[in-house]
Amino acid sequence: MRPRAQSYHSYLSTEDRIFVYLITQPRIDKPAELVRYYIRYQTCFDGEWKDVVEYDNCHDKVHQHNYDRGGNKGPAKILGLNDDPKRSCEDLQEQMALLYGKFKEWYNNR
Repeated sequence: MRPRAQSYHSYLSTEDRIFVYLITQPRIDKPAELVRYYIRYQTCFDGEWKDVVEYDNCHDKVHQHNYDRGGNKGPAKILGLNDDPKRSCEDLQEQMALLYGKFKEWYNNR
């Protein structure tokens, strides 16, 4: 079976949201397995959605990228998180929902 991609937004406020992109591998005898993801915090700045910080496991290790105001993705910072994609994805979404104010402050003061 072919991998399946899905995405959704989770709004934290009218100016802040989390974008989640998941790739799952369907299995016949079990629920689909999450294999890849990225979670991106975005803020509405000057009327446009801007990327601020992203967590992903696209290179086999969970890592973080920060974006500058020009939309440029910074270098990867490897995080010492659980390598289980489902667990780390859930943990990072929770963390981002709690800390988005700090990310926004950092972004706005750059």
